[in-house]
Formats: sequence, structure tokens, C-alpha cells
Amino acid sequence: MKIAYMLRDPLDLVFLFIYVIGVLVLIFAAMQFLHAVLYKDTKARRDGVRALLLGIGLLAPRIVYHQLRLDASDYKKAVMTAYQSEADAIPETGDGYTLLAIQQGATDPVAADIVVLSTALYTPEGAPNAAGLAVLKAVSEQTQKQKSAVELRYIAFNGEADVQTGARNYLESLPDEEKARVVADIQVGDIGHTDAGAFQIAVSNGHENPLTDRLVKSVKRMSGQKATMRVDKLSDHTAFSMDGIPAAMLLQEGGADASREDRNTESAGTEPKRGESEQTGNRVPSSKDEGDAPEMEELAKAAAIVGDTVQGLMREKSGRFRTEVEATPMDVRAAGAFQPQVDAWPAGTGIPAIEQQLGTRLTDTGKSDADGCEIYTAALYILQQDAPVAVEVHVATTPERVKQITVDTSALGVEEAMLRPMLRNFFGEGSEKNTENGSHETVFLDSSAQAMYHVSATTAQETGADATVSGDTLSITAA
Repeated sequence: MKIAYMLRDPLDLVFLFIYVIGVLVLIFAAMQFLHAVLYKDTKARRDGVRALLLGIGLLAPRIVYHQLRLDASDYKKAVMTAYQSEADAIPETGDGYTLLAIQQGATDPVAADIVVLSTALYTPEGAPNAAGLAVLKAVSEQTQKQKSAVELRYIAFNGEADVQTGARNYLESLPDEEKARVVADIQVGDIGHTDAGAFQIAVSNGHENPLTDRLVKSVKRMSGQKATMRVDKLSDHTAFSMDGIPAAMLLQEGGADASREDRNTESAGTEPKRGESEQTGNRVPSSKDEGDAPEMEELAKAAAIVGDTVQGLMREKSGRFRTEVEATPMDVRAAGAFQPQVDAWPAGTGIPAIEQQLGTRLTDTGKSDADGCEIYTAALYILQQDAPVAVEVHVATTPERVKQITVDTSALGVEEAMLRPMLRNFFGEGSEKNTENGSHETVFLDSSAQAMYHVSATTAQETGADATVSGDTLSITAA
């Protein structure tokens, strides 16, 4: 271990101090044995045996600790080797996913909880994702040395730009019983670039879950950094989140991250496929080309973070993580988000694209509104509320695009007098207007999301049995 890594772990410093004392005790034991041999002194021999046993006991804690706890220096060689050889050897499949390795649970392989470790087969720029694949390879080499009740599956996904085709296909390919065993997905995102900054943890709805709790602690232990949370719906982990499976992506700030930010504002399904350039459709240069090699130190840190999280899950009491996950209702786990000044209006075409951009599944009600739009239901985090609320998503049919999102204002938990002031805090003063049906509404513009929030008063005749507590209707449309 390097000194820089040791300083990030105070517990290891304590074990190191004890270890040094143990070495000194062993030196004393050696001196006693030498004295006993030279002078036939039985007392020195007994003292030497006692010192030997004590020295071994003092060395043991740090040796055992290092078997359980690895840092970036333990992964660096494996990452470098995998980076040079792994990416070009990974084949594409027509299903959009490649199963790299399976490490079955040792106690009950048929019923073991499954943790998926994944990465994209290609980078956002279209090059082979040698960095992400190298991290997974390095982690798998460490985890295969240990027995665990948890099953680990290492997977490379393709089709991320095409509404996460690979991840969706993989989940849909699993029998219901097997899919129910999947308890987490840890995705390795854009990491290791020369201008890479702090580590971030991305989730599709911006809210913590049992997996992010563990990742945050691992980032602190392995890198000394305080991880920040962010929203990302365009990556493969979103497909798992939509099925109520805790999922998160580890990535870093930097130049590569900026391209992902740009993609968050684009329509789903309109980007070039992975491995193709935007202009020509040909294979773009590999990430291993001269001048574009990642920082191996950063890749090793990422491997250490993922490995620390996974090994923590492997050491936990069987079923503990699942119990934490299932303590949260399924509709909350699978909820998406449309947050002010964070998310862009879902402009994609087709239900899969809309689901991707909202980060949640849509449920068809079989109903239509007055304009002929099909009505779907979903649960979304909106207006920075602590819990998701029920919404109706109105989807035009030709083509399938979101026309309006209607919010159940009773679920917001906001009093009638506070709804407009709350929107005013987010977007500034709204504009007053009269609608075609003669009602009055206030419109607030979210310019960053290209969306408008409409608040209008309702009457008892308009709402009937569906009257809301606030007496207001809240709908969101494209700006």
C-alpha cells in the first residue's frame, strides 16, 4: 500500500502501529532464540517462544484487515493489464448485452441474491469502453477469490443511446423468479479521463437508496473524497431502476462528463449507435489511441470503490441488503423524476423513449382525453418533494409524444395558498391568462427544462369525485 492510501484510512494506521510493534517483538524473539542456542539458556528459549507467539498475534490484525479491505494500489496492476487487452476482445451480441462473468453464490446458487456489475460496451463518444471493462475485470479478479452468499454478474451493455436496449433486453430475458433475485446494479460510467475530477454517483430519480448509501461510504474510504449525487436517466442503470431495482452509476466530473450533460437535453433515440461516429457512421478511434489513454490511477480508484462496495455486500449477513431494499415500497423504488431546472422536457418519440426520459415505467389506463391523447399513469418526484406523486401522462398518438403531465395535487401535500408561491420560488413571477374554456390560470416557465407549469382553480362540478384538496389543478406542458 502507498502512504497516500494509508492516510485515507485511520483504522489502517492503528493496525500499522500494532504491526510495527509486532515486528519489533519478533526481532526480540529472534534474539532470544539466538541467545538460547549460544548459551544453552532454557529461559531464553521459553521467552523466545512467548515473544514469537505474541509477535504473530500483533501482526495478524493488519494482515487479516488487508485481506478484507483492498485499496487502489491492489487494483492498479490488474486494471493496467485488462485495459491493454480486454476491450477489443469483447464481442457484440444482437441482444445488446454480453455476459462477461458469473460468480455464483456459494451457499445456495439457485436462490442467491444477484448483484449486477455493468458498464457500457462503448463510451458516449462511440469508442470501445476499455476503461469501464478494465475496471470490471479487475474487480472480478478480486471477488472470485472469495466465497459469498451473493451471486455476481458482470455484464457489458450496448444500445444505451437507443433507450437502453441492451439493459432492457437483458431484464426482459430473465424468468420472473430469476429477475426477482436481482437486488442491485452498479454501473461503471465515464471515468479515468485526464481531466477527470471528483467521483459522482448518478441515479435516475436523484434520490438515495440502499446501494448509494454503500457507494458513498466506499468513495470516502477508497479515494478520500465526498461523493456527490446527481441525476442521469440516459444510462443503462435506469432500466434497472424502472423495475424497482436499486441502481447507481459511478462516474467522474470532467470533459467526458460534459458530453453526457449535453445528451441529457437531447431527444432519446436520435443519437448515433455506440461504436459509430456522428458524421460518418464508421468506428471511431479507440480510447487506447495515443494521447487519449486514461489515468490508470483513477481507474484503479474506481475499481477499488466498486470492489469495496461489492465486497461489503458479500460480507453482509445473507438477506440484509434485500431487507433494506424491500422496506421501501415498489412504487417509490421505481419512481422517476421531473425536477425544476434539472430535467429536460421528455421530447422523445415512442413509449420506451418517454419512459427513459422520465426514468419510470408508464402504465396504460386504456383511457383517452378530449384531444385523443392516450392517458398513462406513473409516479414522479416533482418540485423537490420528498416522496413521488401520482401523475397522468397524456401521450399524443401520431407520433407518440408527451403532450401534458397532470399532477395529483392532493398528493403534493401543499396547501392551496402555497402552490403558487412555491412555483414562484422556483421560476419567478408567472403570467396570468384565460384558457379557451373560460377558466383562469397562472403559467410559470421553466426555461432550462423548456416546460411550463399551469395552475388553474377548479370547481366542484369540474372535479366531481376526483376533487383535490387544494382545489387547484397542476399540469405541465412543453414550452
